[in-house]
Amino acid sequence: MLAKILICVALAAPPFPADSGSVDLRGSVIEYDGRPVNDAAVCIVSAQVRVGTSSHCPTCYPDCAKRAATGRDGAFVIPGLSSVLVFQVVVVAEGFEPALVRDVNPRNGSLKVRLKVIDPGSLKKGHVLSGRVLDPKGGPVQGALVRPIGWKTSTSRWRGPLPGVDPRAVTNRRGEFLLRSKTPNVSLSLRVEAAGLATTIREVLPLQAEHHTIKMRSGVLVTGRVVSPGASAGGVTVGLVQADQSSVRFLGNRVVRTDASGRFHFWNVGAGEDYYVYGTMEDASRLGVGLPVVKVRTKQEGEDVSPIILKAVPCYRVRGRVTVSGGKPLPAGFKLCIVRREAWDFQELEVGRDGAFTFMGVPPELIEVDVPSGYHLAPENKSRDPFRPSHLVGRVIGDVTNLRILVKPGEEARVDIPRLPRSKGRIPSAIEKAERRKLRKLFEQLEKAEKGALHGVEEE
Repeated sequence: MLAKILICVALAAPPFPADSGSVDLRGSVIEYDGRPVNDAAVCIVSAQVRVGTSSHCPTCYPDCAKRAATGRDGAFVIPGLSSVLVFQVVVVAEGFEPALVRDVNPRNGSLKVRLKVIDPGSLKKGHVLSGRVLDPKGGPVQGALVRPIGWKTSTSRWRGPLPGVDPRAVTNRRGEFLLRSKTPNVSLSLRVEAAGLATTIREVLPLQAEHHTIKMRSGVLVTGRVVSPGASAGGVTVGLVQADQSSVRFLGNRVVRTDASGRFHFWNVGAGEDYYVYGTMEDASRLGVGLPVVKVRTKQEGEDVSPIILKAVPCYRVRGRVTVSGGKPLPAGFKLCIVRREAWDFQELEVGRDGAFTFMGVPPELIEVDVPSGYHLAPENKSRDPFRPSHLVGRVIGDVTNLRILVKPGEEARVDIPRLPRSKGRIPSAIEKAERRKLRKLFEQLEKAEKGALHGVEEE
């Protein structure tokens, strides 16, 4: 049984979107020369409503467990799918590259998928990473989506798009997958997603002949209810994001919308981690109240935690003006971005011709205001981050009516050191005494800015 985080009182299982009937997904799988592909696996891996929004995660619909195999004529049918959903479909077959098809609507008629034969010349030793994905009981996971997100060589490490590496693979019936790299003898970091299981990251797996085994976990259920006196709690966006957003652990944010009674649910969340649950500034601007960040800790699978309430609070405006040092004009299209420090939530807007700006729906939290590339904040800005000179940091505790931001053209180098906990005063030991004193002073400046209200430059 999955563990539950109950954000308010215990809630009953939510109904899925109202369905006006079922529909069959029919189609065929063929090679590029038109020949049918026999025994290809066609898998539903995620879904979303055709119209409007839903409070359910994309992989949590019952239809996401459905699949079919093609016959000798390449035809398949997946019966009884919800008529209110569209689907993401993956197709895998021995000897072929997997195919991923998005926004599949069975009501639009037959689906035709073309598969490309794997080039045997691309399966050279040292150029292939092969593996197997297993469920918590050790069984194979079919239809898991495996994506490379980084690589490591003997001289470098990279996170992001990987030229010359297959962008994804999909596991077959035995849970097997392979990824090819034009660059030999590198190690890949992988992100693995599968319906009904917690997304996982596996680091630096070398390209070699033997299989790598990746065992997935079920994760836990995070569920809750928005409490918003005087405002509707239905249709509100709720986000969830890891507190640890380092590149080796970060899985990205997840968002759902509450149902009519304000309930929300996140399935298959990683166990044993800290998360932030939050509302968005977009909704706060519309509703006049917002949902501040709530930190929750998922325990091990099978364990419950104490209930937590996610309660709406007043939100504020941040209004001000940007000027350029020396009286120079702002360029057309100059944009500011306001970012919540813990929530995965931001607003970006283009300032007026006179530099004026207004952000709405800002919660009472620690926030950042970022200036665009090609500019940095002048030192006169009291809340300037001493380590990142394009960021203004501080707390919003009420309406900010006259935030004056002074910028200078050009980039100013950031202090590229580990962001260590300021409260413990830890400094990298390799830095000489003079540098330690300098860093301590910068940490003190940042701590003061983070504890205080958001400030720009003083009025003349």
